[in-house]
Amino acid sequence: MLSLSVKPREVGKKLGNLRAAGDIPAVVYGRGLETKPITLPKKEFFKVLKEAGESTLIELLGNKGDKKQTVLIREVQTHPATDEILHVDLYAVRMDEKIRVTVPLEYENEAPAVERGEGVLVKNIHEVEIEALPASLPHNLIIDLSILEAVNDAIRIKNIPLPAGVKILEDLEEIVTIVAPAMSEEELAALETPPEEKVEEVEVIGEKEPKEAKEEETAEKEPTSAAPETKEQ
Repeated sequence: MLSLSVKPREVGKKLGNLRAAGDIPAVVYGRGLETKPITLPKKEFFKVLKEAGESTLIELLGNKGDKKQTVLIREVQTHPATDEILHVDLYAVRMDEKIRVTVPLEYENEAPAVERGEGVLVKNIHEVEIEALPASLPHNLIIDLSILEAVNDAIRIKNIPLPAGVKILEDLEEIVTIVAPAMSEEELAALETPPEEKVEEVEVIGEKEPKEAKEEETAEKEPTSAAPETKEQ
């Protein structure tokens, strides 16, 4: 399991100074837990974010004697102009409670029909929402293109192999990828659906976002005279 060092943070202090020192303000929250303000080391968080994405469990390492927490990255707020990470929300999971997250699709191998020049590969879906216990969450789902032997062969959501205990919460008949007849680059670009650049919410089955997280967000807004930033804690 990936790990991330954290330190407690006092609400109300200037967050610009904290970021200048190489830290990122964040909060940890979960069902039945009080929202806890913390700081994350920027370099360490970048590395973990790249490896973990949104569906990989992370263990928080605090001061000696602190109770360990297992979390998922719920939201990453960035500056609209510089893309600097301004704030992070971490969700403390319960290992016996199913949650919903979005995971990316990864393609492997080549479609024989495409290799022979008979058609072109059109990818319609780049991520799917799944439901599982935290320990069963996959980092991604693999799509094997080697089964696409002819033009109009397609892979649907129902064809995606799933790890034990994982359920896809999408239309199972929706086409993930298909071998279309050969066409111009302009026609192909019109068919392609680009992936959305966003961090999806982590949803606990039967639960809404904790009220504490919103209250914490309101408590830590920067003064209006500061440089433009998104809402943060």
